[in-house]
Amino acid sequence: MSDQGKSETGANKNQSDELVTVNIAGPVDIRPHESRIEKSFKYLALVISVAALIISGLTAYWSRQANILSVRPKLNYHYQKSVSNNDDLVGLFLDNAGVGPAVIKLFQIKYKGQYVDNWDNVVQPLLHKVFIENRPSYNTLFEDDMMKVGGCLNLLTTPQKRIAKGNGRDLMNDLFQKQLDVEIVYCSIYDICYRTC
Repeated sequence: MSDQGKSETGANKNQSDELVTVNIAGPVDIRPHESRIEKSFKYLALVISVAALIISGLTAYWSRQANILSVRPKLNYHYQKSVSNNDDLVGLFLDNAGVGPAVIKLFQIKYKGQYVDNWDNVVQPLLHKVFIENRPSYNTLFEDDMMKVGGCLNLLTTPQKRIAKGNGRDLMNDLFQKQLDVEIVYCSIYDICYRTC
């Protein structure tokens, strides 16, 4: 190699050393600087997107709550103690006055403070004292039975003409107002449960 080639290589070597020193000093940022307005727009876009996400979540929650309320069942007891027509029924009725069907989860009968297995335990002691001629009719609800909106169920009923004369009506009033309690746990179709006694 000639001396000139060696000196050119040496010069190149010195130039590359200078480039290395520049790189060691730190990188040079050649991007244009953002103005405050541009930064503000970026943050504003972030805030708007987070707010939209929160509003979307709240809207979904409120919509679900409205749906739950729109199908809420409401079971009520009512005691019919006298009717104008003797063939009409008197007794204990259950109706769904809510806006959705009721799914039964528990049905229990309590007579004189004790839970009983079925209506026979209530009716048997009252035969010939309250109910004459025939036994009263009664119905029981079981788990997962469904009661439709506006539905009415005769829990324990008899035609008025089959109530014993004399103190039969008083005994029946006492039964329904003081001695008998029916406990029902029921749920909406969204599986939100309620209790009625």
